Amino acid sequence: TDPEVQNQAAWALGNIRDPAAMDGLRDALRNAGDEARRQAAWALGNIRSREAVSALVGALDDEDPDVQQQAAWALGNIRDASAVDGLVAALRSAADDARQQAAWALGNIRAERAVDGLTAALRDPDGDVQQQAAWALGAIRDARAVDGLIEALGSAADDAREQAAWALGRLRDARAIDGLVAALTDDEKDVREQAAWALGQIRDSRATDALVDALDDADADVRQMIIQALGRSGGPNANPNPNPNPSP
Repeated sequence: TDPEVQNQAAWALGNIRDPAAMDGLRDALRNAGDEARRQAAWALGNIRSREAVSALVGALDDEDPDVQQQAAWALGNIRDASAVDGLVAALRSAADDARQQAAWALGNIRAERAVDGLTAALRDPDGDVQQQAAWALGAIRDARAVDGLIEALGSAADDAREQAAWALGRLRDARAIDGLVAALTDDEKDVREQAAWALGQIRDSRATDALVDALDDADADVRQMIIQALGRSGGPNANPNPNPNPSP
């Protein structure tokens, strides 16, 4: 069979979104050429049937990293908790882009049993994986992630530190105050801004002095977020409605 025909057929079936195509797409996911396997994974994710989960979890071990990545995306789109164990395993063993996509999928599924695996992924050698793991932990909002996110706030890649601050703000756990206060002096402006936003979400007056001190050297965007945080945490009157811009 012509690989290009396989590819176009899988694409068309994904757009039609008819569950009757499931058997053919699952077979293509195992036996077709590289590009057609990737397209079949996309199509299965577009159909969003639980019946595709087992085949897609198997594709997380595909020899082609692009197929792994597309399978992880599809599982995140289907959002079935039976995929969690396979996605957590992919966080440890898949290719870089597939690990990043697996973290996204776990955040989309919102599975609490993924917390330990995602926390470990905050130390991944790839900064994009760190960032996506932090986002996922913020989406899941499980307090077990707090210590790992605090560690990431001080040691992860730039974008991952920003995302860790956002996640800690989502968790609203007072244990994060010291780490977030330290992040107010981070080298990266986006990290400082997100740390101020997070402190405003936690709303603990113990952060007030540090927020006031940070006003002196803050640029306009960070300064605005600090003022909003002070309004939330019991400091000087300010607009009480922060407008954070976390990623993704």
